[in-house]
Amino acid sequence: MSASNEEPETISLYDMVDDESEINEDQNDVDLSLNDSNQPFACNRHLEPCLNMVFDKLEDAKACYNAYARRKGFDIRVNHTRKTKNDRILVGIEYVCSKEGFRCRRDEDIERIGPERAETRVGCKAMIGLKKIEDTWVVCKFVEDHNHELLTPKSTSMLRGHRVITNAQRNLIDTLNETGIPPSKIMSVLSKESGGDYNVGCILVDIQNYLGFVYAVEVDENGCMGNCFWADARSRITYQYFGGVVTFDATYQTNTYKMPFVPFTGTWLNAMLGNPPSTIIIDDDKAMAKAIANGEFHHCIHDTLTIEEFELGWSKIMENYGLGDNDWLGNLYMRREKWVPAYL
Repeated sequence: MSASNEEPETISLYDMVDDESEINEDQNDVDLSLNDSNQPFACNRHLEPCLNMVFDKLEDAKACYNAYARRKGFDIRVNHTRKTKNDRILVGIEYVCSKEGFRCRRDEDIERIGPERAETRVGCKAMIGLKKIEDTWVVCKFVEDHNHELLTPKSTSMLRGHRVITNAQRNLIDTLNETGIPPSKIMSVLSKESGGDYNVGCILVDIQNYLGFVYAVEVDENGCMGNCFWADARSRITYQYFGGVVTFDATYQTNTYKMPFVPFTGTWLNAMLGNPPSTIIIDDDKAMAKAIANGEFHHCIHDTLTIEEFELGWSKIMENYGLGDNDWLGNLYMRREKWVPAYL
C-alpha cells in the first residue's frame, strides 16, 4: 500500500453507535496516518494487537484479535459498527470482551422465582477498534486490561466464540449418527479420540445443533441477506410425529421492513426429511386462497395419471371454490380430451 500524503482524521470508536451520526474527534486518539513502515499484515494469528496495526481485510483483523483472546483467556463479540450514510458500507467496527457492559434488568428478572441467573457481564473495558482507511483496516483504539480474572487456555476453548467443529469431526459425527449413535455417545467418542473434553474443541450442544439445526440463507446481488429459513431439532422431530402441520401468516408484507414471514419452497422438504406437510393452516386471505387454488389446479392437470383421478380432482376443485358456474372453466372442461395429459 502506498503512503498517504494527507493525514487521515483520528476518531474514537469507543463510544461509537450503529447509526448515521457524525464521528467526533478525540484529542486522545492515535494518529492513523500510514507510512512505508506501516504496511498491512496478512492473517497471522500469533500477532499481538497494537495501535496503528493495519490489515488487508476485516476478517484478518478479527481472526488476529480472536486468536489473541484465546491465548489470553477471554471471549469477544461485536459491540458497535459504523456505516456510511448513503450506501451503508461498513467503515468502522469495535470488538469487545464478552464481559463488557452490564446485564439489562428486565421485569422477568426482577420477578424471577428460583435461582438468579449467573452474571456474565462485569463492565470490562478491554476492546479493539478498527477503522477502514482506503482499502485497509487500521487499529485506532486498543484497551488491553480486563477487570476480571482470565481463563486458562484449556478452559478458554470451551467458550462459545472459540468452539468449532472441524471437518474431520463433522465426517466422524455424520458417520456415527447414521449408525444410530446418540449425540452424547458421539461426544464420548470425540473426547476419547482427542484426549479429553477440553481438547475436543466443541461441547455436546454443538453436536446436537450440528445434527438437528438446519438453516438456509438467500442473499441478493449485493451480498446482503434477503430471506432466511431455520428449523431446530425439536421442531423437526415434532413435525415427523404430528404429521406436518404448517401455519402461514398471510400478513407477511405489512411490517415496517416489507420482509416475507414464511414463504419458502424446496428448502422445506430438505429440512423435513422429504415429508410434505399434511395440513396447511392460513388466515382468511384472498391471495392465499387463490394461490392454493392455482396449486390444486396445476396438480389436477399435470399430476393425475388416470382419467378417473383427473375427474375426481376437477370435481373437488369446482365444489371447494364454487366454480361450477364459471363459463370459461366449463368450456375448458368440455375440451379436456384435447389438452389434459391423462386423456392423451
